[in-house]
Parts: sequence; C-alpha cells; structure tokens
Amino acid sequence: MSLSPIAAFARAHDPDRFLAALFAPPEKREAIFTLIAFNHELARAREAASHPMAALIRLQWWRDALEEARQGKPARRHEVAEPLHAAITAGALDAPALEAMIDAREAEAEEA
Repeated sequence: MSLSPIAAFARAHDPDRFLAALFAPPEKREAIFTLIAFNHELARAREAASHPMAALIRLQWWRDALEEARQGKPARRHEVAEPLHAAITAGALDAPALEAMIDAREAEAEEA
C-alpha cells in the first residue's frame, strides 16, 4: 500500500489512530490523517517546549496557519501545515473546530 506523506506521518506518530482511520471511507481518509497529524503537532508543542510561553508561541504559529488558510493565503511550508491548508480550503476540515483544539492545548500549556 502506497501512503501519502501525511498518511505516513500519521502512521509514524500516532499508529493507533492511523489504523482506526483506515476504517473510514477512502475519500475521507486524507482529511483524517491530516487531523491526526495536526493533533500530534499540537501535543508536541507542549512536549517540546522548555516552558509554557514557548508552547504558547508554537500554538500561535498553528493558529496563524489556520487563519491564513481561511483567508486564502498560501500554505506555510511545513509537512503538516500544507495538507492542513489544503483540507481547510477544500472544506474537508472545519477551521473553527481546529481552533478549538488549539484553545484546549493553550489551556493545558497555561496550567503547566
């Protein structure tokens, strides 16, 4: 089975959710793989940061990437940001729901 780059990313970083996504209809899988990868990146923002402010800066980068996709600006050069931008502009993923994920991760970072 040949995987897209975002599917391979999802498989490498969240294999359980990747396997669950394989049960989704084929036409929905790329968006789901993108969502899995986005979730991983948000979780990684906190894990990779040395203190809460650094995590908040990383999360703001993702918030800005979402806003740019909503405005029709070019995608940021990043292995997850590019497919995320494509999924948002295609209507496969809902930007406000993705922002809610960022909000939740920001709350976690502020508690740390």
